[in-house]
Amino acid sequence: MNTYKTRWNTFYAAHVEKSVQGLFGYVERIIVGTLIVSAGSHISNRPSCCSDTCATSRAT
Repeated sequence: MNTYKTRWNTFYAAHVEKSVQGLFGYVERIIVGTLIVSAGSHISNRPSCCSDTCATSRAT
């Protein structure tokens, strides 16, 4: 049993670990990008009374 574990750990470290880290890194970047785009859409959907042009027209 110990030889199988040693062989698996060697195979995992040589092949699988790099692929899994790359995959999770890609998924993490996609999630962060989605959150940034989602936050941007909430900011850009402000009511028109809160826009800069409305605030400057009231100030003058």
